[in-house]
Amino acid sequence: MSVLASLARAYGRLPDAPPFGFSQEKIGFLISLNADGSVASFTDLREGEGAKRRPRMIPVPQPVKRTAGIAPNFLWDKTSYVLGVTAGEGKRTGEEHAAFVERHEKAMAGLDDEGLRALLAFLAAWSADQFVERPSERLAGGHGLDAAPSSAAGRKRRRPGPSSSASRAIGCAT
Repeated sequence: MSVLASLARAYGRLPDAPPFGFSQEKIGFLISLNADGSVASFTDLREGEGAKRRPRMIPVPQPVKRTAGIAPNFLWDKTSYVLGVTAGEGKRTGEEHAAFVERHEKAMAGLDDEGLRALLAFLAAWSADQFVERPSERLAGGHGLDAAPSSAAGRKRRRPGPSSSASRAIGCAT
């Protein structure tokens, strides 16, 4: 058996290892979407109480390597990329959001999945002004989103691919 094959088998035995192509990231909020891309609800996934609330570690598609350029993650990212908003003075928030939308429009062009269509409809209809207009639904400083079926959140192993047609959700990290 080769060294690479041995490493792959050893990785497969790790109890909490994310599936290949995924990594564990801090997700603090879940945004559930209706089939038309409108927001169905916001759910706080953070654990703990008061100022000690911490986001959950959830498997998401592996993040891109960032230096100084704009590079959106696939199906999740900071709120500046996904929603076009940030807690501070974002100098390039609009550019980051546009890059996120463009990446998903290109990657999902021609796909016929209800969950992915809902995400694209959400991104097409979303504007940063909506975040400001609905302060009771703010993501309280969330720093990222993960588009995944809500039913997959509790699974330890999940194959990459389109979401189920029964559920549509976006998760937010803090």
